[in-house]
Amino acid sequence: IILLLKNNKDNQKYFKNEIFGYKQLRSILIHFVDTKQATQLYNTLFDFLVMSDFCPIHNYDFRNPDILAVMFDMLPARSITEQAEFLDCFTQITFMSILNQEHCCRANLIDIL
Repeated sequence: IILLLKNNKDNQKYFKNEIFGYKQLRSILIHFVDTKQATQLYNTLFDFLVMSDFCPIHNYDFRNPDILAVMFDMLPARSITEQAEFLDCFTQITFMSILNQEHCCRANLIDIL
């Protein structure tokens, strides 16, 4: 799914509005991804967030902020260590970009960070 949506605004919009949207994706991922796959999944979700190959130094601008809710809703199912690693990375890239901060505000995440 993510490969089909990467770098394609029309597919993203269609997925969000017509197919089943990000709430269903979140539900599927929470119920079917086990702990062994969690790290790979979060790496893929970061790629999806920036719509390219994510890099916390060079490529960190949020281009698909709709995926933020999925990323945060999946946190309780992860271990404390995985949660901390995610939040460390996410906080770092959020504070490096005003645009990322704006997306977090719109998603009501700024208080969490």
